[in-house]
Amino acid sequence: MQHSGFYTILLTITAALCAGAPLEEVENPSEHFQVTSLSITRPYFVTPWKNRYLLTFIDHFSKYVEAFPIPGVSAETCARVYATQIVPTHGSRSTLIADQRRSFTSAFFQETCKILKVRKVRTSAYHAMSNGMVERFYRVLHDSIAHYIDSTGTNWDVVLPFFLMAYRATLHSTTHYSPFYLLHGLEMVLPNDGDLKAKISPDIWDIDQVQRLENLKSSLLKAYKEGRLNYQKAHQKIKAYYDKKAKERKFEVLDKVYLFCPARKPGRCHKFGLFWQAPFIVVQKLSDLNYKIVDKKGKEFVVHINGLKNSYDQTPWSFKNARHPRQKTRQRDTEETLDENAENSRGLSPVVMNTNHRLSKHKP
Repeated sequence: MQHSGFYTILLTITAALCAGAPLEEVENPSEHFQVTSLSITRPYFVTPWKNRYLLTFIDHFSKYVEAFPIPGVSAETCARVYATQIVPTHGSRSTLIADQRRSFTSAFFQETCKILKVRKVRTSAYHAMSNGMVERFYRVLHDSIAHYIDSTGTNWDVVLPFFLMAYRATLHSTTHYSPFYLLHGLEMVLPNDGDLKAKISPDIWDIDQVQRLENLKSSLLKAYKEGRLNYQKAHQKIKAYYDKKAKERKFEVLDKVYLFCPARKPGRCHKFGLFWQAPFIVVQKLSDLNYKIVDKKGKEFVVHINGLKNSYDQTPWSFKNARHPRQKTRQRDTEETLDENAENSRGLSPVVMNTNHRLSKHKP
């Protein structure tokens, strides 16, 4: 009984420490491609066309998805696909949410976004929920494609366009409309729907063309309005469900914390991995959910509060290595050069000064 009570207390403490913070209110998009997301999946099996990764683009308002198989994840490849495939089709001047992968944080990709007038926002480190819409799409993608790929798993890029067609034509649980309808104003005609529709003469279209356009405009305005309301209701419903197990926490500046790092080192068993790394110090509170922390080497991280927990060892410590050691070395060299020039101006060379200094040390 004593052991049972001990484990009950241990599980209670663990659940309290692992409880996430309440969700924060977000700005709901009011038009197409106002807020978008960009992400890359984990590597798949290499296809005969040398594709291994999937670059995914999602519009938060209509839930419309674009996915492009790519052979690598370099910044040049991602920027080329975004600039040549996504922007020419859907336009720019949007807010782009991407994770902290090097492909998106590189100077090359950031300059591409500046040229295209795209405001890039990065998610918190080690917090996939910051870009949860893409992660949820990946779950649907993998569950659906698993039924159609071959035994080698190398034809996923062939099956992908047919899955995207079905996904765009399916009613979304958040907006209650299909992504294709919210983007184009009409439902997608699937191959199996052709025989179910009545054949209408083109002459009838010309007679009622004006009235049809007015009806289409009014129906689209109604769909957009209902889509925004349904988006807000879905967010409130998800927030209420998530906050039931959430726990409010906060950290102060200069607090020592542990950082949750789920990265696995090759060659080691992940069950014995130390996922909570320390020490880190909180240097800035960016919001109620995001903090900026720094390690002993002076490297900064922007992380979500769910990836932090208090360290019971609050002993103050200093940085072992400087943030910019080269700059400090140059500054020290500059000061020594100025001192030498000053001595030379007075007629004393540095060699004579060093010799006199050594003699004075042995002088009785």
